[in-house]
Parts: sequence; C-alpha cells; structure tokens
Amino acid sequence: MDTANLTYFAYALDLRWPIDIGGNKVDRRRGVLVCATDSEGRRGWGDAAPLDGYGPDKYDEVIQAIATEAVTPSLAFAQDCAHASLKAASQGTSLSAALGEIKRNCLLNTSLIGGQIQAAAISKDSDEEKVAKLKVGRESVQHDVARLSELADAHPSLLIRLDANARWSEAQAREFEKLSARYHDRIEFIEEPWAACFEDDNRESFKIRLAIDESRDAHNWHHADVVVLKPSLMGSIRTTLKIARDLQAARKAVVFSSAYESGVGMCAIASLASLFDGGAVGFGTYGALKTDVGARISAFDQAEICLSNLPDPSSYQPDLSCLTEIPYSRTN
Repeated sequence: MDTANLTYFAYALDLRWPIDIGGNKVDRRRGVLVCATDSEGRRGWGDAAPLDGYGPDKYDEVIQAIATEAVTPSLAFAQDCAHASLKAASQGTSLSAALGEIKRNCLLNTSLIGGQIQAAAISKDSDEEKVAKLKVGRESVQHDVARLSELADAHPSLLIRLDANARWSEAQAREFEKLSARYHDRIEFIEEPWAACFEDDNRESFKIRLAIDESRDAHNWHHADVVVLKPSLMGSIRTTLKIARDLQAARKAVVFSSAYESGVGMCAIASLASLFDGGAVGFGTYGALKTDVGARISAFDQAEICLSNLPDPSSYQPDLSCLTEIPYSRTN
C-alpha cells in the first residue's frame, strides 16, 4: 500500500437523551475522525472517541496530540483503524479480514435497559437467544431488585447482564446478591459492583459472576470471571489484540463493548470482536446516538450484527458537511 496521508475531522453528534459520563451529563458525543488517503484516492476511516471522565484520555487531549504530532490511546486506535480500513479497501476485502482470521461472522448483541434506553429490541419478538444489560446502582437496592424481577419475569428466556459502575458499596452489592437469589441463574454477570471489588478475590463469596471493566489494570483482572474490553479506548489495535488473546489464554471470558462511538468506530470494534470466539457483544450504546457521521448503520440496532450488513471500507463515506476539518495533516 502506498504511503497514506492523514487528515482529521472533528464531529459532535446529537444524543437521543443525556448520558452520564464520569458524573457529568452530556447531550452531544464529540470525537475526531481520522482519514487515511493513498495516492490513488482510496480512503480509510478511523474514529478517535474518548470519553471525558472515563478512560485514559480526553477529547481536548486528542486535539492537542494532533497539533503536536503526539499520540493518545484513542488517537492511536483511530489511526490504526484508518490504515487498516485503507488496506481493506485497496485489497477489496472487509476490515475484519484485513485485521486477521474471522472467528464469528455474526455477533449476538446486547440490548441496553436503563434510564431512557428501553427494551424495544426485546419486546418486538421472542427473547430467545437474546441478552439484555440492566444498569443498576442509581437508586435503592430494593428498586434495582424490583426492576430485575420485572424484566426477568416478563422475558423468561432472556439472559441478563448487570452493570453497577461501582456505584454500590460492598454492603449494598451483597444485599442485592441476597435479594436477587431467585434470579441468579438468569444473571450472566455483574460489572463493577463496588469500587474496590477487584482489589481482592471475591469470586468465592459472591454468588454472581464478576466482570471487570473500567477498573482493570495489569493485575486485578485475575480476580474477575469476565473482562469487558472497550477497544476504542485502549490504544493501538495490536495492543487490544494482545490483551484479548492473553485473557483468553488465561481462560477469562472476554466481552467486547462499545463506548458511544460513531458508526466508523462501531464498525471497527465489531471487526475486532469478529476475530474472537465468545458470548454476546455489548454494542447497545449506538442506540443513544440520534445522528451519525454518515448514514445510520441499521445493523447496530439489531439483536444480531452480521459483518455482511456493515458498510464496505471501499465505499463508506461520512457526510463531510457535518464534520469540521482540523487544519493539520501529515504523511505516515
């Protein structure tokens, strides 16, 4: 592939409802698209979509890094994706195939339930082979148990994931565990139940499988049953692939998850997830986007995401009218 020229475009997408990121309510999703262009005019796209207050970098840090030729984790991911998409376009193949050996052509998706995210995808038809994610920890333990009961009883075949975002104390988490005992066989796992959960190994004493997400470091993931990975926040594609492979080699369940990325970023993380066996992906955040950087990708609103329904890298074109070019480019 010829040397690619990189250009950068800022975007701000309207959300259907405000979302809570690091304790702050936001109603627009900001990020930066990276475009790699070769000498024949082919393009590949990547999405730098940091979440301020969550993850290793922030939007303003990405903008500063572009100006100073530095790299942040989100920007490294976007640049890699732009180059990989350009490679796929030049080879006439999919982004998944350009990244490695495809293990899954279709990904079971998780419906988000909580706040204003409704169970529309569940209520449309049978809940067989479906997974839902229920946000807990925002109100009382008793209220959360009641919500779990309502959901589980209404959809007897539904598998349920819980996410507390470390909002509970340990005492509250253990109270929830006891009060929800009749539904333990319906709960796949709970993410981040309390802040210090993974400082010690609580798997024997806690009767619900434990999933680690934002608190993961180089050591504490050993104390989890499940590891949730958000590739767009983790750095280079090589870094993400190594982490995911090492986790699976250590017999940890790996769940790929989204972080309110644009369609460009969603296609990239779906392509990465397709390289690994495993359970349902957590890509329900796409439903919170009211607008996208291009045509809305309906595949991400489905209970099953098939690679064949995602945009082809050689033809995908964001709507440049909704983007603001960042006045800087360089050759890699």
